[in-house]
Amino acid sequence: MFIANLPEYFNILVIGKKEKWEEKLSLARQIKNTCFFFSDNIQSLKEFLHSQKNHIVLIDHADSPIDSSKLSEMLILDYPESLNIVLLPSEEYLFDILNSLEEGMIYSYLYAKSLPIEFKLLIKNAIKKFCDLVITQELVYKVKVSHQNTQDELKKQHKNFDLILNEKNRYFHFIVHEIKGRLTSILGFIEMLQKQDLEESERKDFMELAFFNSNEILRMIYSILELARSNELRVEIKKRPFSIRKLFYKMEKTFSILARQKNISLHFLSPETDDMTGDPEKIEMAFSNIISNAVKYTEKGEVTVGLEKDEDGILFFVKDTGRGISNEEIHAIFNPYIRGKYTKEFSGTGIGLACSKSIVESHKGRIWVESMGKEKGSTFFIRIPQNYA
Repeated sequence: MFIANLPEYFNILVIGKKEKWEEKLSLARQIKNTCFFFSDNIQSLKEFLHSQKNHIVLIDHADSPIDSSKLSEMLILDYPESLNIVLLPSEEYLFDILNSLEEGMIYSYLYAKSLPIEFKLLIKNAIKKFCDLVITQELVYKVKVSHQNTQDELKKQHKNFDLILNEKNRYFHFIVHEIKGRLTSILGFIEMLQKQDLEESERKDFMELAFFNSNEILRMIYSILELARSNELRVEIKKRPFSIRKLFYKMEKTFSILARQKNISLHFLSPETDDMTGDPEKIEMAFSNIISNAVKYTEKGEVTVGLEKDEDGILFFVKDTGRGISNEEIHAIFNPYIRGKYTKEFSGTGIGLACSKSIVESHKGRIWVESMGKEKGSTFFIRIPQNYA
């Protein structure tokens, strides 16, 4: 609701002799919230003009210490918010103020022979006009401010959009190179497998690496598609019961390949429950994205994966002894296309955690991370509530 900043009292300055106009203004002085002041000399006029805000000025054309047209021009320049009314001795003096009237320096005029009720009506109309001008000016100002704020917000959004677009383009280029690199590795492994003089242990290693890289490409593609869907529509969940132990066995088999190659320990703790309800493919994707990051960003030490059950549902966690996460990164780590400054040298698209977050939230769950900081490891948690677990 708009409330104008109107004055509590309206100051009306009469430039002329008080005794001459007092009777004419007798009814006008009864108007509520008005204060009348009189000045008939230059000194008092200057004092009034500098000491108070005059909303309406009545200028006696005959007795004004300064020519009424010049005085009106001075007032409108120095005090543009005031309304000037000229009191003319008779009709013949109208030509003296005609130019000032046409140029808007004078709001109105009144003849000396006018009745007190006419003075009252003119001043009431002037007060209404003054209020209308104040309201209009304030509305114009508020519209300008609102327009400027809108423009600033649009510029900010446009800048953010450009940043996001640039980040997306940069990461999609990265994804292309990532997939290309993994495909090249797979082709290399296949070429090695065709050699007849390979030992069985070497053959097994190449098979496992080809299998792992193939799974990573698939997981990457599924994550991109899932994130794209979640940006356009709500993630579709195909809810059904499934076995957590079978899921853990599958993930352990997949990620133990990379863990062995990096010479780190990967521990899958036996889950406290085997029964879960949800979308098994999407749950696997959410869990796998976190495990994949933990293994990739742990250079030495171990990664521990576990799942607990309580009255609120299930709590999945992945704890690593890797590079850790700064407080600054924790607040943005689940945003799409974000990668920590300590993780940029490793492969990864920055969309895996955002995809996991989208899946978890579609299961009415919550995902978060805790870390003591750089080089102190981190623990990711996913909680799925009871009605899904």
